[in-house]
Amino acid sequence: MTPGQNGPSWWDQAFSHNPNAAFAFDVWATHPYPESYPPHYNHHDGVPYRNQVKTIDSYLLDLDLVAQYGRRGFPVMITETAYGDHLGISYEGYPKTTRSMAADYNVAAFGQYLVQVAGGRRGPPVHPQQLVMGGIRLGPWRQRVRR
Repeated sequence: MTPGQNGPSWWDQAFSHNPNAAFAFDVWATHPYPESYPPHYNHHDGVPYRNQVKTIDSYLLDLDLVAQYGRRGFPVMITETAYGDHLGISYEGYPKTTRSMAADYNVAAFGQYLVQVAGGRRGPPVHPQQLVMGGIRLGPWRQRVRR
């Protein structure tokens, strides 16, 4: 399915038009882009206030909506997510990211938060796609990649 970075309203329109669309996929692929919101600003910990969409786990909003149309228990795969340089407009006062902030946020997001989510310890299991960067496999795999 499509990215979840824009919130569930688009899906609500699609499912309202064709409720069977909620049953027309095998895996929910999502692209939660948190922009300038740090990893601890997330739904699993009950933190988001104004901007519920720009979190590392904004896909939970999509899952709630799909459940309203009668579908639950399908696999979720994060196919894109990251913090970048100079991103974000925060309503809660978080500054735009710098390279250093983005690096720290990415390490925390993948090393703490998404690993716990992938294992199902913080809600439904989510499977971050195996990302290979600089010879190190990120996610719960954490082994060196042989070249």
